[in-house]
Amino acid sequence: MAAQNATATGPPIAPPPVVDGTAPDSPELNLPRSKPVLLVFLRQCGDPFAEKTFRSLAALSEDRPELTCIAVSQAIREVTDLWVSDIGGAWETEVIADPERSLFARWGLGLNTSWQMFNPRALYSTFALGRNEGIWSQAWGGQRKVPTVTATATEASSTEADGTPKPKIPGQSVNGNKWQMGGAFAIDVAGSVRWVHVPTASDDIIDFNPVLEMFNMQPLPKKTKRYRSPSPTPIPEGQHTLYQTPTNRDPPLRR
Repeated sequence: MAAQNATATGPPIAPPPVVDGTAPDSPELNLPRSKPVLLVFLRQCGDPFAEKTFRSLAALSEDRPELTCIAVSQAIREVTDLWVSDIGGAWETEVIADPERSLFARWGLGLNTSWQMFNPRALYSTFALGRNEGIWSQAWGGQRKVPTVTATATEASSTEADGTPKPKIPGQSVNGNKWQMGGAFAIDVAGSVRWVHVPTASDDIIDFNPVLEMFNMQPLPKKTKRYRSPSPTPIPEGQHTLYQTPTNRDPPLRR
């Protein structure tokens, strides 16, 4: 019910793009590009599946320079930049902040239902992601998940340009909307959508190999069961302070 109420107060959701259709009008993305584009929409900053997705995308952007990787964050710019730095850096990935979630809406990505968020599989997958890959949700003892931002940035995100308060949207914060679903799309150099991935649950993990194979690029190696999400290395000279490889998070305390 909370997700349905949030949908009513958020931007109107367009139908998702279809394969071989034209990409939605998105001046922020500057499409089409001279290279194929992998466009990934993230769940809110601090979400463990958003972290896994972004770290994998950042590694891919370095390993496949023939592919343009773009990530869209729903957090405000300051939170987005802090979060990206905290989890390993953007590397060759372009990062766009979309706190109004207008890009999400134009690409057909609405809000998750309560079942998509809290079904037993999603809850177990959240724990398993921390246990197997060291990416913990706050609910399971995660650390450094949500950056601390200035009071000015927090106030600016909650007011209109004229200073009047913005309408309150359930689940909304400077980190994004906890109900907002993610998604991914591939766009070719002609501006046509070639691949669409709209998740059916909040624990969705995107497989990038279909995109690589479609564009005749070398697929990524298959992951082992206890594979840890990559953090691109080495860190460029002079950027060690800004982009630091995250350390493994401590697992939740056992009682």
